[in-house]
Amino acid sequence: MPWFAAALLLAPQQPAFVVHNPSAVPRRETLRVSMPLPQGRWRKLGTARIAGHAAPLVPLVHWGDGSVAVVQIQPRLELAPRQRRRVLVELSDEEARPGEVAAPPPVPRVHTELEDPWGTVYRADLLPDPTAGPNGVLSATPHVVVQRLVGSHRAGSRTFFGLVGYLVNLDRRVELTLSLDNGAHHDAPVLGPARFRAFRLVVDDPNLRIRPRFARENHLPLPHRHHGSWIQDLLGPSLQLYLGDATAKTWRFDLYRDHPDAPPGETEAVRLSVEQPLVALPELAWTRSTGAFGTHGGPAPGPGEPTSTVNEIAFAWRTSGEFGPFGDFGDARDAAANGTPRNGPCALHNVLRFAAPELLRSAEGMVLQQSLRPTPGQPVRTPVAAAALRQRMSVRAMQRPHGFTALDYEHFSVDLLFDYYWLTGDPYAHRELRRAGIGLRRVLHDLPMQTCRGEGWCMQAAVAIERAGAARGLVAWLRTRFANEVRPHLGRDRDRFVLAQPPHPDAFDGRTRFDCPWQMAAFVHGAHAMFRHCGDAQLRDAAVRAAAVMAGPGWLDDVGPKYFVTASALGEDCMPIGHGPLEGTAVLQIGGFVLAAELATDHAQRTLFRTRAQIIVAPHRKSDLERTAANPWFQLALDRWAVR
Repeated sequence: MPWFAAALLLAPQQPAFVVHNPSAVPRRETLRVSMPLPQGRWRKLGTARIAGHAAPLVPLVHWGDGSVAVVQIQPRLELAPRQRRRVLVELSDEEARPGEVAAPPPVPRVHTELEDPWGTVYRADLLPDPTAGPNGVLSATPHVVVQRLVGSHRAGSRTFFGLVGYLVNLDRRVELTLSLDNGAHHDAPVLGPARFRAFRLVVDDPNLRIRPRFARENHLPLPHRHHGSWIQDLLGPSLQLYLGDATAKTWRFDLYRDHPDAPPGETEAVRLSVEQPLVALPELAWTRSTGAFGTHGGPAPGPGEPTSTVNEIAFAWRTSGEFGPFGDFGDARDAAANGTPRNGPCALHNVLRFAAPELLRSAEGMVLQQSLRPTPGQPVRTPVAAAALRQRMSVRAMQRPHGFTALDYEHFSVDLLFDYYWLTGDPYAHRELRRAGIGLRRVLHDLPMQTCRGEGWCMQAAVAIERAGAARGLVAWLRTRFANEVRPHLGRDRDRFVLAQPPHPDAFDGRTRFDCPWQMAAFVHGAHAMFRHCGDAQLRDAAVRAAAVMAGPGWLDDVGPKYFVTASALGEDCMPIGHGPLEGTAVLQIGGFVLAAELATDHAQRTLFRTRAQIIVAPHRKSDLERTAANPWFQLALDRWAVR
C-alpha cells in the first residue's frame, strides 16, 4: 500500500487550521487559509462550514487526476484577545450554491511616476487588465475580490516601463502588489536592460492611507504630502538605478481609508488588521495526512506551534539576508550558488511545522524579490533604439542584473514560489510560476548535454507549476520529451550511471565520462513527482533504477555514498572531499532513497533503499534533532518514518 494511502487510514477525521490573535483586543475579520485535501477527495468545488457558517472557497492547486489538492477557505471569525484557536472545518461534497459575489470596488486613486536618466517624468495609471476577465477580476467571493491591473508609463507619445498591479480587497483594507515591469507586456516597448533615475507612488485620495510592507528592508523613506497628495518615494533619485531585461521590482502595500466620519473604533480596527494581520495556517497533522504539501507530501512532524526555534530561524534570516531594494532578502541571487541550496523537496516546511506567521512573512519578502530574476531561457535583448538607456552598463550587469541569475537547467527550483502560493494563493507568486513555466521549455531546448540533476529538478518544477495551474500541458510535454529524448540515453541494468556526463576538469582525469550519485537523487525526485502526477510506469522504473545505482555502484559499504562514479564498467570512483562521507552531498540523497522505496515493487530493493537513507540520517538525528528536523533535505524521511 502506498504511503499516502496508508496515511489516509489514520488521518484525522476532520481538517483543521490554527489562527492566533496577536493583539490585546478582540478581532472579527475575514481569514484566508489554504486547506490541503487528499487526492480524489474533491473533483469539483464543494462546500465548507466553519463554526456552523458557510465559508467561500477558491481552488488553488490540483492533483494530476484533476481533483482539488489545495483550496483556499475564506471564513469570517471572531477571536478573543491573544487567543490561539484551533478551528475545525466541515467539508462536504455537496455542490456549493452560487451566492452573491462582492463587486470589485473602484480602483484606488493612485498613480506612479517614473523618471528617466535625463529627468523626463513618465506617468502610469493602473487600469483593470481586460485579459484577466471583466474588471480585471481573477477571483471573487462574497468576502474577497482579487483583481489584476496594468498600465504603462507615458510622457507625451513616449512609453517607458510597464506597470503590473494586483489588488486583494478584504474587509477593511486592500492589499496592493505593484511591479515596475521592464518586460514586453501590454503596450510597453522592448527596452532590454535600462537605466532610470527615480520611481514613486502617488496617492491622489487624501483619505487613503498607504503602508508599505518591508519598508525598512527596502530602505523606504516616510511618505510626504505634495499639493494634497501623498507621495511615497520607492527608488532614487539616483544615477545607479536600472532594471534587467524582462525583470521587475515589486513592492506590496496595505491601503485603507482614514476618514474623520468613520464610526468609533473603526480606524483602530483597520490599523490592527494592517499592523498585526491574522494569519491562519492548516493544521500540521491534517496537512501531513493528505500528502498534498509540496510535490512529495510532508513536511516532517513538528510542535505545531511557535517555539524558540522560530525566533532563531527568523533571526538567521534577518542577519544573513542582504536587504535594500535590490537585495536578495535571504534567497541566493545566484540560482546555482553553492551547488543546490535552492533545490529540495520543499522550501517553507517550517512555516507549517511551527505554525509560524513570522516565517511566512520572511518568505513573503524573498518571494517579492523573485521578479528581479531574469526570465529563464531568454537571452538578453539589446534593441538599438534603447541603446542610450544602456550607457555605462557592463555586460555582467546586463546578464546578471543586481547579481540575480535566471533559473538554469541544473538548478531549476520553484520550491519557494510554489510553497508560498500553496500557503497563500498569492496572485503575484502565481504570475512568477507562470513565467518560470514559459522559461522551462526554453531552457530544455537544444541542451548541450543531459544530467541527472538537470532532468530531475526540471521535472519536479514542471509538476509544481502545472499543479498550481500556472501552465497547461507542461507535464505532458516533459513526459513526451522524456520518452523521446531522455530515456534512450539512460544507463541499462548493468551500467554504473544513470545519465553519463561528458568529461569535466573537476572529475577524475578530465578525460573520463562520469555520473554523480547525489545528482541521481535529484533525478529520483523529478521522476517520482512526474509518476505521481501522470502515472507513467516508465518514470517509476527510471526512478527505481536510479536509486539502485545510488545504492549499489554509487555506495561504498561501511563508508557511505560516493561523489563521482566513472561511466565505464571498471574504473576508480571518488569519495567526497572536505567533509565526512555521511555529510554534505550525502544529505541530498536521503529524499531520493525514501521516494524510490515507495516506488520499488521488489521487497529487497525497498529494504535496501530505506536502509541507505537510515544510515545517512542516523548521525544527524543523534547530534542535533531539532536542527535536523528543520532541514529541508530531511523532511521526506522524517515524515515517512513518523508514527501517523
